[in-house]
Amino acid sequence: MNEQQAFHQRLQASLAHRPAVGELPPPVDSPLPGDLMTRLATELDHLGAELIQADSARQAARLLGQITAPPTGPWFVADQPLPQAVAEYFPVEFADCSELAECQGALTEAQWVIADTGTVALQLNSRQPRSCYLLPEIHVAVATTDRLLTTLADALEQLAQAGPLPTGVVYVTGPSRTADIEKTIVIPAHGPKRMILILLPPDAET
Repeated sequence: MNEQQAFHQRLQASLAHRPAVGELPPPVDSPLPGDLMTRLATELDHLGAELIQADSARQAARLLGQITAPPTGPWFVADQPLPQAVAEYFPVEFADCSELAECQGALTEAQWVIADTGTVALQLNSRQPRSCYLLPEIHVAVATTDRLLTTLADALEQLAQAGPLPTGVVYVTGPSRTADIEKTIVIPAHGPKRMILILLPPDAET
């Protein structure tokens, strides 16, 4: 018996004497303190992200213009209903996806918003390409309040129940950051330096 065979024999003997693994306990249901909107606002603040709550796309565009002025470059707008509605009242120059690297900002549509972590879930496709949340300096995600969920597990469950999986889904939490160098957080790192979430009511006039 060579050394390799002896090693395999010892490994098999060790595995044969493993203690039996009991049934895993059910997941613990731990509701978040306070309402979801309060929790979301707190998490976004911790992340250095910004929240705009508006009654309409027109009001959202006005508030967005106030905190992103003056314009320093064009904006990309995903071909989705909510960002398109806000863009209709947003007086800036617009660009297509081929010019994303030169864009000041991008307007995207969030499929879900996770209050527990301040995360937005984006479905990626040809109308909302991957680079739109990576290249511009400012990433603005637009969602309605009925898309606000408690945890990542809730979002994954929604995704599983939505039917065929989309081309891609990405979960974005706050502005781009890194702590690779001496564990010091640096913002931005490899993406947008500002993350803004716009929340509209489900029945908002767009």
